[in-house]
Amino acid sequence: MRGFDRDVDHSYRAMLLIHQYVRGRKYRGTRGMKEHLTREFEYSRDLYVRRSGRLSDDERDVLPDDVGLNAHGKGKRLSVEQVTELGRQAASEAGHDNPTSNLAIPYGLYKAAKMHPLEISPEEVPALVRMALFEIDSIEDELSEEFVDIVTERLPEAIQRHHDDSREEFDTWFVGPGSSLVKQIAQQKSKRGGKLPREEVRRALLHIGWKAYEYVGQCFHALMRTIKNAMPDPLSDEERQLFERMHERQPNYGNLPLALLAERASFLQLGVLAIWEDPTNQDHVPVLHRLLAYYAEMAPSRREADRRSKQRRQSTSPTSSKGGSSADPVKTQDAETRAEDSGSSEHRRASKKVGHGLSVQFIENLHSSGSVRDERFDRVAEHIRELRQITCAAACEPWEYYLEDESKRMITIRMGCECGQTERKIQVPKKEFASHAKRILGRRISRSDEAPADGAEDDAEYQAFALYHCDTFS
Repeated sequence: MRGFDRDVDHSYRAMLLIHQYVRGRKYRGTRGMKEHLTREFEYSRDLYVRRSGRLSDDERDVLPDDVGLNAHGKGKRLSVEQVTELGRQAASEAGHDNPTSNLAIPYGLYKAAKMHPLEISPEEVPALVRMALFEIDSIEDELSEEFVDIVTERLPEAIQRHHDDSREEFDTWFVGPGSSLVKQIAQQKSKRGGKLPREEVRRALLHIGWKAYEYVGQCFHALMRTIKNAMPDPLSDEERQLFERMHERQPNYGNLPLALLAERASFLQLGVLAIWEDPTNQDHVPVLHRLLAYYAEMAPSRREADRRSKQRRQSTSPTSSKGGSSADPVKTQDAETRAEDSGSSEHRRASKKVGHGLSVQFIENLHSSGSVRDERFDRVAEHIRELRQITCAAACEPWEYYLEDESKRMITIRMGCECGQTERKIQVPKKEFASHAKRILGRRISRSDEAPADGAEDDAEYQAFALYHCDTFS
């Protein structure tokens, strides 16, 4: 429509690839660069910081310090219990029966955001959106414009070399565990700038990746506006206004369409719906921005606490204490960096294989505050505990979950709160556990390339889950 020439068209296609490189593609099992924030807050345990992850004893959760303050910045900070209770009440008033944490948390944070809306200028919104999508440190700002231009020049050439690759071959090169994209860009000695430091090249790619959001946003905006203009029956003013807020670029989202913030849907949905339902009321926009600010603070805090917890567990593990068996810390750090940069689901599966003495790479939303191997088991067990309304009299969190016993049809889960006042053992049919696991983890879980026997799908699915993620079943 705009008459793009071949070079401009190629630049848009390249930017789409870079957008996928930094952000990942969930439907393809890739998570993007390590700075990409993927943390979700669905359970109370996601908000708490275990002792092993604390810098000080009073660092109990990842809630921002201003949660609970009013518009004037006055008031008392809310605890996790208060946020979730506030959210349960709000969710119940909205018509949800017996709301669990996955509803209570977003409702509670939304209520807190309404008490303390964030008033910022339109020019400040893009930076806020960026912080809610990526963990960016100050080092990236030290990159010169010339250096970014040099990397930008080399990038299309690197991609062009793989023009004839199959999709699988290209993905392996581009986002696989052995990706050589950064290396190919850095080692072009004959090009302007000569050989470049790899870490700075990687940071430049992250910088270009954010620009790619603008390119992809423009394309999505043009697509949806073309659809709107092509409708045989023109939209009414009210319909047009709603369509634009749903699908086209908006200053509320840093001049991006909402589709590019879809990964924050569960966290932002109440703020977004308020704007859709009352589009002329500008009071809803600062509430949405406060939610973005909450996430931009909570997700990096959660990530850092999880890393500290994992490092301390590793430092006290039997493997690390045996003479000659501890890993080289420099090599271990390099391996973890490569694992986090990689978006390959195959690499994640390989690094997650359970077994005595095997190292496990840190992957956000998989290895969080619980046991490195038992995180997914804990998520399902926590959901079952909430459904059965098992609570601690002191309202403390988080809880620990252990697989106590197994029979052919039943499992016994032992659970206890952090303060030690409450400990319970419950029996759960395997098929019920499989059903909860399938829903909570959001995908069908099965052994690789092994189909369950006829009539035993639920049991096989549960066994696959337990064998693969918990390392507790024979």
